Amino acid sequence: MVPPYIPVGNDKYKVRLNSSTHNNEGLIKKNDPESMANTKRLNEKIIKHLDEYTFFDLDHQEYSEELIVSYGVSAEACKDVVITLREENKKISFLNIKTLLPVAPEILEIINNYKKIIVVEENLNGIYSNILFGKNTPSNVKQVNKIGSLISPSEIIKVINS
Repeated sequence: MVPPYIPVGNDKYKVRLNSSTHNNEGLIKKNDPESMANTKRLNEKIIKHLDEYTFFDLDHQEYSEELIVSYGVSAEACKDVVITLREENKKISFLNIKTLLPVAPEILEIINNYKKIIVVEENLNGIYSNILFGKNTPSNVKQVNKIGSLISPSEIIKVINS
């Protein structure tokens, strides 16, 4: 599903990697039929192959009603939290997102199976939580956010226990 493009390093055109709409020759065009068809083709390609490039790990504990959702460096602290809480006989599951966008429908299906969701991410505003739930975060969703230093397991546990 990839049309031929102008080769990188040619003398006639600048070739860039970006998200601009382009025609079948790779020239940036905003609203011609070729460019619009190309944009639709790319969207169809993304949807068709979604399961080939979206990755996550689910550590589900039977009878757990709580799910920690995280990604990147914050996921390491979450793994420690899961170990600690399970040693205390608390039922907890963990979803480690490895492909953030687009959000695979399966991610939302997993999240919807839990009563309490804790989204842990190292940024100020809970960017991924906003992607998942919008600005009107449901009452069963708690966020752990921080910038400037790593989120510690104890900070996550404090929110879980609140």
